[in-house]
Amino acid sequence: MMTHLLAILLTAQAAIAAAPPEPAAPSAPPRQVCPKDPKAAEKAARHTYSQLVAEYADALPGPRGESHRERRVEEIIARSLDVGTFARETLKRVWTKGDAAQQRRWTETLGSMLHRKYRDRLQDPHKHRLTITKVKLVKCHFAVVEGRLVPRIRKRTDDGNDVVLRMSHGPSGWRVYDVKVDETSLLLMWRSRFRRIYNDGKLAAVEGQLAKLAKRYPCKTPACKRFAKP
Repeated sequence: MMTHLLAILLTAQAAIAAAPPEPAAPSAPPRQVCPKDPKAAEKAARHTYSQLVAEYADALPGPRGESHRERRVEEIIARSLDVGTFARETLKRVWTKGDAAQQRRWTETLGSMLHRKYRDRLQDPHKHRLTITKVKLVKCHFAVVEGRLVPRIRKRTDDGNDVVLRMSHGPSGWRVYDVKVDETSLLLMWRSRFRRIYNDGKLAAVEGQLAKLAKRYPCKTPACKRFAKP
């Protein structure tokens, strides 16, 4: 009897040893580490500008060459923008009042405006040089990059325009979510306007203003259309 029980026990132990191991529990997702080097934000701003300079330098002659350059420039600028942060931070509390479809539409419209203002602020890359004067890390994933656009052919020592970019860090690296226009933050200016519009007329008034912006800054290019993708 004891021999029989011992045989059963040994058989069970052998089966357990031969069984495949239990799958390991999934590890916790890694914590997102705060970027500690603000120079990376400066490098991203410089890289975007150098890409634009190269596009103007290598442009093919004639209408076809100009059309190709415009598409490439649109793509370069679109990749350098964080339109999601710009839309959410501009609308602030109004953002939570909209459903998913409205938020996508708002992102497309506000992203198109940011795209235009950012491109205008960069002026003509083939005629200017970008000089970075100051970079400051703000909070964890945000940085302010200050610089100056100086004409390559200067007529006066004070020629040039200041440029201030607010950048955010995410999976795609450092991207621009705000730009100063005429000494005023585009984000803060429109946040203030939308706050007043919402207080006066609620969500319907905000939708009306965004419809006007959509006509003023139409989103026609493939690069712009991607702004609204979830």
